[in-house]
Amino acid sequence: MVEQIKLKLARLFRCALTLVSPRLNGIVVFYFKFRRFPDLKDPKEFNEKLLKLKLDDYDWNPLVRQCADKYAVRDYVRSKGLGHILNEIIEVYDDVDDIDFGRLPVKFAMKWNFGSGMNVICHDKGQLDEKAVLKQMKKWGKGRYYLGYAEMQYKGVPKKIIVEKYIGNGENRLPSDYKIYCFNGKAKAILHISDRGTADKKAAFFTTDWRYVGTPNDKYSRFDTPPDPPESLEVMLEAAEKLSQGFPFVRVDFYECNGKAIFGEMTFTPAGCHDVSDMLIDGIEMSDMLCVQ
Repeated sequence: MVEQIKLKLARLFRCALTLVSPRLNGIVVFYFKFRRFPDLKDPKEFNEKLLKLKLDDYDWNPLVRQCADKYAVRDYVRSKGLGHILNEIIEVYDDVDDIDFGRLPVKFAMKWNFGSGMNVICHDKGQLDEKAVLKQMKKWGKGRYYLGYAEMQYKGVPKKIIVEKYIGNGENRLPSDYKIYCFNGKAKAILHISDRGTADKKAAFFTTDWRYVGTPNDKYSRFDTPPDPPESLEVMLEAAEKLSQGFPFVRVDFYECNGKAIFGEMTFTPAGCHDVSDMLIDGIEMSDMLCVQ
């Protein structure tokens, strides 16, 4: 209970900082995380560079705003000739009260489009507590997600609830995540995460030709043996490079189901730009891959 109160107060403090100034939020939160102020005039470290990018570019960039919107990004994906990698949409709602569970299949994924982590994965509708889901979705829908870490690309996004086809990999397990780090249209590294939704969530970085690099931090367990690459790795990499053209940095996320690559989302400010997973890739620091002005 005490820990929950602390977390709530910390979020309220961050939100208040954003209302005063997004830049103030970025500087103060960075200080509390790293015990030093960020150098936004001449950033050197990866988190610093991403923070500068967030505050000086991505906060106003209309294409970033479109691609951060989990619904509007679908039009961007289609515009790149990649409609075939989009997951199937079952329903789209503007309001929680519009949700009709009777029209939904036994399995589905439901999410809000204006932030991160606001997902409901239904493995079996017969076991679903519909009232609890509606309550949670309403709670998320009332929030202003962008305030927490001054991720202004989410501000003003027309809120929509998206219901997509379930893409679990059997036994009610969530599919593995393939997060491709892209710099100016070039894929440089892949963060692979498996066993999502469990206490033993595993992760590792790989090069684009699937050479094991290492586990990013202690938030994840290590793989006993590096996993095989996804069957659709080349499709993922090609799509990620097409989608990331023109952006100094973006992480393009994919899933794989029955050997097919499925687009997840485009993430411009992972971890709010304060604790981004990174790794030395082929002897090059990710900070050196990112050029900001």
